[in-house]
Amino acid sequence: MKGLEPPRQKALEPKSSASTNSATFAELSIIGRAPHARPWLAPGLAMIGPMSNVAPRVQSSAAASPRPKSPAAPRASAIGVDGHYENFPVASWLIPRAQRPFIQAVYRFARHADDVADEGDSPDAERIAALAALGSEVERLWAGHPAETLTAPSVRGLAPVRDGFPEIGAGPFLALLSAFAQDVHKKRYADETELLDYCSRSANPVGRIVLRLFGLADPQADTESDAICTSLQLINFWQDAAIDARRGRVYVPLDAFARVGLDPDRFPFEGDHRALMQAQCTWALGLMQDGSALLGRLRGRLRWEIACTIAGGVRILEHIAARGYDVRERPVLGWYDLPIIVRRAVAVMRRGASALRLEHSEK
Repeated sequence: MKGLEPPRQKALEPKSSASTNSATFAELSIIGRAPHARPWLAPGLAMIGPMSNVAPRVQSSAAASPRPKSPAAPRASAIGVDGHYENFPVASWLIPRAQRPFIQAVYRFARHADDVADEGDSPDAERIAALAALGSEVERLWAGHPAETLTAPSVRGLAPVRDGFPEIGAGPFLALLSAFAQDVHKKRYADETELLDYCSRSANPVGRIVLRLFGLADPQADTESDAICTSLQLINFWQDAAIDARRGRVYVPLDAFARVGLDPDRFPFEGDHRALMQAQCTWALGLMQDGSALLGRLRGRLRWEIACTIAGGVRILEHIAARGYDVRERPVLGWYDLPIIVRRAVAVMRRGASALRLEHSEK
């Protein structure tokens, strides 16, 4: 079907934040190498781990016994997952090998849908139609149709997830598609409520998919995961503010511009937007602090993975702060950030949210 495959894209091409979202995989090694979109994928997909990595007190009764390994698990590729750069790990070495294929299958679906919405020069109507077609394929897959009867490889690749984790359902994948479709036509957000609604579909479903993949079905864990994923999505927006603005998108809520008397149409290239962005970064940091309580429900390598993901997001905020909250240039993580990220990951595991404070020297 036309549109079910994304337009061809150059490797490591700079890309705007949204079609997240992608909710946050959106992370292949903690160290970034080039600009990209949707770190939200990372928050979520970085969370995949074995049942043994989850503290017993938060497992659901259905998840109390180990889930048998699926013989139909999709084959895992290199951590780079088809050449896309991410700020945060998609399938890092901290994730057990047996779990990586499921992470990558969800990633490929989200990455594909994101590209359909955001890449190439197709008219908006074609993008919306293509995303609707993907949604129909997802519904058919979860209705029990054999994977080989579907057109989109990225949807066929979800069959092992459907078969091995029926509790996930089609809902989270359809929510992601609705967010990508929104990106096609919505370029401004009136207030935080509107933006949070977007994040609830662009980022948070990924985290919840991940929680189910390792057997965690706990309402409080869902809430904490949502906070991490939303924070990572917001951090990505602030990180990519200039790239998005060139594409006509501004994710900073319009009422925040009104409070400081700035014109969103000139953002971030004209006017002093530093106080505005300091407030946005503070908002994102607060959500990350709230979500960090999830670490108390995890253990082992999974706990390390999520702690490093949280620390990586906070480190990006520190890079923004070090520029005096000037977002005209995109901050990226480098090899020199790794020791800082690891130290903060250890600290947040030991001390919780109190370890998540920005430390920077303004440039």
